[in-house]
Amino acid sequence: SAVSYLAKPHILTGGGTIMYGKPGQGKSYTAMIMAVAVNSGLNHYWETEKMKSVYLNLERPDRTIAPRIGTVNRALGIDPSETLSVMNEKSKGLLGIRDALSYYIEENNVGFVVLDSISRSQMGDMKEDTVATITIDLLNDLGVSWLGIAHTPKYDDSIYYGNSQYEAGADVMIRHKSEIIDDDGSLALLLEVTKANDMPVPRPMKLHYSFDATGLSAIRFAKDFEVANLVEEKEDLKGDILYALKRGKMSVPDLAKELDKPRKTISEAIDYLYRREAISLQGTQGIERVYGLPVKD
Repeated sequence: SAVSYLAKPHILTGGGTIMYGKPGQGKSYTAMIMAVAVNSGLNHYWETEKMKSVYLNLERPDRTIAPRIGTVNRALGIDPSETLSVMNEKSKGLLGIRDALSYYIEENNVGFVVLDSISRSQMGDMKEDTVATITIDLLNDLGVSWLGIAHTPKYDDSIYYGNSQYEAGADVMIRHKSEIIDDDGSLALLLEVTKANDMPVPRPMKLHYSFDATGLSAIRFAKDFEVANLVEEKEDLKGDILYALKRGKMSVPDLAKELDKPRKTISEAIDYLYRREAISLQGTQGIERVYGLPVKD
């Protein structure tokens, strides 16, 4: 059956997406752009189905949100006064607003909820299984498409902070990488899908954000050279893994040791290579899977 998207290629109809990246790298802007795009039915960067959207702000001072929406509207070329429904609930957390949110969704035919951010949900220690499961269940029980922002630990921006149950419960995981590329503070971004349920893995999306004194001023697709730094590091690692596997079969811990990288980073790259059939599963070593280059017929 055909895949149904609310915002192709990142938000499935009725599905949950987690977007993770370093703090202060533009994730909130990206999430708000998606919310406005769906709310207004814009198709500049995502193919959207027009649906009423709600932005749950658990992260930022209330007074900053309306001006931000204005700058996003302007950058998307719509009336700056166009409204987006917002719930500013920094003090209550996710559990505290669940009933009000469910009521609002039902009364207003809401189809998309953006949560900024999962780490401010006040559900408890994010490393705990039960906290992760309850958070994901609560979001899935809303019965709409949702996008949650997650942060990465300081030491490794290839993983999100928290328990693996977050990833297990989301349909789509997006790694949000960005860097400032000029003296004006312009951001080049790469949105890379690292997990996809029930849909093909799309190519990374490359975006460019410009800023002025009031905030975000323009959005466009980024040129390849602008995101080169963000792409190369990942490609180099994949190349290093393939080179290591030429010499013989290896498990994820073996590769992590050999290439001096965090195990999770290796695991993500292995997943990517395996899904694209660049490597194959060649048995197990104790509890670890062992990978190698595909055997040619």
